[in-house]
Amino acid sequence: SLSTLRRENVRTQQTKELNESLVREKEGASNSVSVLRREVAKLQMLLKDRETDIKNKEGQIATLKESLWKAQEKYVEKTKSLESKYQ
Repeated sequence: SLSTLRRENVRTQQTKELNESLVREKEGASNSVSVLRREVAKLQMLLKDRETDIKNKEGQIATLKESLWKAQEKYVEKTKSLESKYQ
């Protein structure tokens, strides 16, 4: 009777505290997930920027290679021209 009521009251209080604790944990986990999602979004944007930078650099490299190739062709032509003049 009285002791049973006290035990039930204690159990009810413990259950209430446990539920409140679980709610706080869930809210904390939810906040953590939100923070992580924002971080992932930032990192994805940074990755996209880096990929764009790399593509731009690859384009610059291709242009430089083409310029180098043309310069080498001109050099070979001039060298052949000079060699034929002085032979």
